[in-house]
Amino acid sequence: MTQCFETQIQFTCPDCQALAVTSAEVPEPDWSAAESMSDLNSEGETEVECPHCEAVFEAYVVNNAGSCAVTLNNHPGTAVSADVAFYSPEEDWSDYTLPENPLSIWVESFEQAQAYLEAHGSDDGGALINRMSAARTNGSFTAFSSRCGGTAPTSPITTSGC
Repeated sequence: MTQCFETQIQFTCPDCQALAVTSAEVPEPDWSAAESMSDLNSEGETEVECPHCEAVFEAYVVNNAGSCAVTLNNHPGTAVSADVAFYSPEEDWSDYTLPENPLSIWVESFEQAQAYLEAHGSDDGGALINRMSAARTNGSFTAFSSRCGGTAPTSPITTSGC
């Protein structure tokens, strides 16, 4: 399953008049060029499908750091309510079982953040992506240590888990 940037929307379908609750893809902001939240803007064309009658509507989406607006191109008077854009889940977590070695997950997360910083971060540490990567690493370590009863291992190299 491919992850995409999207928003949850609600509107009254112009064709069948039913309340449509669905998602719409949103153009992804240029994360590498952002220095502050106000730089995380994107806009562009998308398609919206009514889950009841399966009618497809061309739409225009404007995404800001704290809001998202969707307009149906051929029905601009149709009120569309859109949530803040987010990344769709990569997997179905309904049958998730805890891993044997939670430390390996934290180490993988740390290595991914490190690789992303090497490719997209700034040397002075002031870029938004640097701060986001630090928050991600801190959050993943917090999740790991809470799984381990609040105690962190003394060494990620020698400790296989909790």
